[in-house]
Amino acid sequence: MDPNNTNHLALSYMDNNAMGLAFPIYYSNNGGQNWSLSSFNSLAILQQDFGSTAFVAGGGDPIFAYDKNGTLWFSWIYLAFDFNQPDTAFAVMYLARSTDNGANWTLASGADRFIGRCSLDPATFEAFPNSDGFYDRQWFAIDYSNGSNANALYCSFVYFPNPSEPLTMTGTTVKKKPGASNGFASTKYQVVSGETQFGNVVVDKNGNLHVTYAELGTNTIFTKFLLMAGLPFRHLIKFMRVPICLDLKAMVISTTARIQHPI
Repeated sequence: MDPNNTNHLALSYMDNNAMGLAFPIYYSNNGGQNWSLSSFNSLAILQQDFGSTAFVAGGGDPIFAYDKNGTLWFSWIYLAFDFNQPDTAFAVMYLARSTDNGANWTLASGADRFIGRCSLDPATFEAFPNSDGFYDRQWFAIDYSNGSNANALYCSFVYFPNPSEPLTMTGTTVKKKPGASNGFASTKYQVVSGETQFGNVVVDKNGNLHVTYAELGTNTIFTKFLLMAGLPFRHLIKFMRVPICLDLKAMVISTTARIQHPI
């Protein structure tokens, strides 16, 4: 939902059809009374970038965020192969934007069209040493404050480094897209190293960035925050240890919602 205009809504889902995995987008301009199918075509974008012989092996994680100007940002993930390059697989986390509530979409050129792009060895599923690492399970947050980072878009994700990077780079990580930019800066800010999942990010009304995540080894939910999006992440709060029978991802999202909208 667009916080600037609550009549504006958008949704997407994973559609594994005969053509391959796609992410259709529907949008509403009247609070959900009527919905229209967007012109967005994720498969056409993939083939534009990797050739007509590219095919989808996996993907997911569609996520939206409306910024302060009403621009709608969208991200999704593809794992793809190309019959003409059987020795390489591609894992890409895309970024697109819409200025008409999702009816039409634009992708930036060059590196700005990707939050992360990884070339993988199909035999080992490890990133090649000269490639960026693997990005997974992204989440978005906009800074709606009037502070120094107003309208910045933050993306949290799990990062798996390439073989030439330290293994300690594995973990929950954040990238930032400045408000006036069409793409994310290349710098990666690690929130925590280790086996983590379900990173969830939110910016509070004072412009402070909070990242909540689950530590898989201990089944514990943590949150870290930084004041006015300064670096590094110094403030750690341990929220709870979650019984294994409960939905860890749902608990992380619920915890982040309590930060954004405290009782």
